Amino acid sequence: MNNLKPATIHQIHRISRTALNEAEQRRRIVKNPAAIARPPRLVEAEIEPFAFDATD
Repeated sequence: MNNLKPATIHQIHRISRTALNEAEQRRRIVKNPAAIARPPRLVEAEIEPFAFDATD
């Protein structure tokens, strides 16, 4: 998984955690192992607002 971007790993963790939470609630597993795992922090990209005075 070294070639995956942090955002992809974060999404995989979120989906896994959600599925394992459901399994824990239904008593299919005793404890959710994804609950203690921490995904990588996401760096938010700076957003530049659209300028109405921009020309082609």
